[in-house]
Amino acid sequence: MDRKMMKKNIILTTILTFFVAFGLFAQGEKSGAERILIQPKYMGTFVPTPVDGDLLPLIEKLKDNNKGEDDEALKKYKKYWSEIKHAQSPTPPGSNKTAGTIDPIKVIGFDGLDNQGTPSDNTIAISKAGDIIAAVNSRLRIYSTTGPVSGQSNINLSSFFNSIAPNGSSLCDPLVQYDPDFDRFIVFAQTCDVDPATSSLLLGFSVTNDPAGAYHYYQIDGNLRKWSSSYPVDVWFDYPKMAVSQNDIFISGNMFNINRQFIESALYQIDKTKCFAGSSLGNSDAVVWNNFTSNPFTLVPANYGRDGNYGDKMYVMTSRAGNSYITMFEVTGRVQNSTLSAPNYLSVPQIGQPADGVQLGSSIDLSTGDARGMSAIVIDNVIHYVFHSGGPGGYVAINYSRVYVGPNGWKADNQLLSIPNVDCAYPAIASAGWNDQDHSTIITFNYSSLSSYPGVKAFYMSDGWQLSNPLEIKTGTSYVNFLASQGSTRWGDYSGISRDHSASVPTVWTFGMAGNNSRRWDNYIAKISTVTFPTGVDAATKSERTEPKIYPNPVRDFWNLALNFEQGGNLKVDLIDITGKKVKDVHSEYVSAGKHAFSFNKGALSAGSYFVRISLDNKIISNEKITVTK
Repeated sequence: MDRKMMKKNIILTTILTFFVAFGLFAQGEKSGAERILIQPKYMGTFVPTPVDGDLLPLIEKLKDNNKGEDDEALKKYKKYWSEIKHAQSPTPPGSNKTAGTIDPIKVIGFDGLDNQGTPSDNTIAISKAGDIIAAVNSRLRIYSTTGPVSGQSNINLSSFFNSIAPNGSSLCDPLVQYDPDFDRFIVFAQTCDVDPATSSLLLGFSVTNDPAGAYHYYQIDGNLRKWSSSYPVDVWFDYPKMAVSQNDIFISGNMFNINRQFIESALYQIDKTKCFAGSSLGNSDAVVWNNFTSNPFTLVPANYGRDGNYGDKMYVMTSRAGNSYITMFEVTGRVQNSTLSAPNYLSVPQIGQPADGVQLGSSIDLSTGDARGMSAIVIDNVIHYVFHSGGPGGYVAINYSRVYVGPNGWKADNQLLSIPNVDCAYPAIASAGWNDQDHSTIITFNYSSLSSYPGVKAFYMSDGWQLSNPLEIKTGTSYVNFLASQGSTRWGDYSGISRDHSASVPTVWTFGMAGNNSRRWDNYIAKISTVTFPTGVDAATKSERTEPKIYPNPVRDFWNLALNFEQGGNLKVDLIDITGKKVKDVHSEYVSAGKHAFSFNKGALSAGSYFVRISLDNKIISNEKITVTK
């Protein structure tokens, strides 16, 4: 970088520091939090009709709704980095693989439903039975684990929610979720009219685990002035996040006034048990938390990352560019008597504003918005939280934190996940652990660069913070300029990810965006497995044994397994195919400390690759690959 550019960079940094110090990226402090009683309307129970619809009316609204905190300041910042990155020669992406990790695999992938605007707002959920709902702006569709379900076509959000939305309103920003406790689906959408008079949150709770069946429907006013006459301004609701606790559902959103100025973030808490039952809600069955300390921009409630939940409480995360901390709130108790904690400020490296993403073959950039929260889950009382922020060289990176209780209270461990010369944005996170104590995760995200068209990738992060190579999920075939304005087009607002609760090995389903030859977006669904990972074989486990040995390998008729344990336990050996499905219980017995050898017949196994999964006292200690030949 020459001296002129260095001087320009110093000036820019000084300007951004001024913005942060004097509140141009913040909206001021607030004192405490308030709890407003609300009463969602039960709208009836009915089966949505599969109807392929026309384009949304006034589609331009889809690209303008989700405002940042200070658009003018961000525009100057993004323009600066866009000029620097476009001035560089296209450079192939680098690698940041941590030595010793093994990469995840894409087991299957297929095209998802198209979107009618931009951004797609990808969201996905899969049930224990293998039923999948995926949604984009402004439609959803039901899939199986092999693709679209016969007889099920695209369903417009307006058709799915029938007539429960305000008359004439268009719907957007879908979210879908599978609740493993109730074995049911939840579908969310909001009005996108930028109008306090019609602002509404719409919810459908499936009556059974059949996503094509009937739903109980509820409608909630998004204008908080309707619930509290003391609320100072009429607002409309935007940018939803959703999570469930043991008995409640939480939905967060950003509140804007009629002039599209950000007012605050709010958190709805609603009795989900009554919604799944199709019951009318009383005046204590739903509340809105607002007036949060520090006036956070975007609140992200954290779902449980494994099966079940973490009780009648909800951790809520938030982040902001320019800060050297992320913030965590905790809601405790069922909605009828819930309380909200004081904020916990958790130290992390200073959060940089994300530049916009660059594209191969185009001067149109991909808008990244700001450093608002994207996705959060809880595993064994540890919160895993991701969003995108500024990264090395002006490229966008994934900001990843694990938040937990340390000796002196809550703290955060943090890493910036990046790919050299690649913009990585709109991450979503899911558990990829073998058990409830394994903190391994899959993080999916959209990417773009000057040497590659926009597509979808994923990282695997091990329990011990070992990062995989980025896994290519979907490669774009062209740049995107659909509905471009002032040199950029929308890219977000979020990606979809869902853990497969029925898989025998850690598996997630992802849903993201890739550029197509029409200069618009394709949406792509993929199954990602960590079957090849020796997950759980960290330093503590390795000290208990020597490495297993399988011979001969490849296997023709018989194969042998040699093991050495420093302590005894219940041994279990399973055979897993390449898709992650268990095909055979090979062996189970109690073994003493010391050396052991076993011999097995390949039996009727078809030729191909398999994994031998070895567990001791229900803790997976190894996954060894074998090849079976004829």
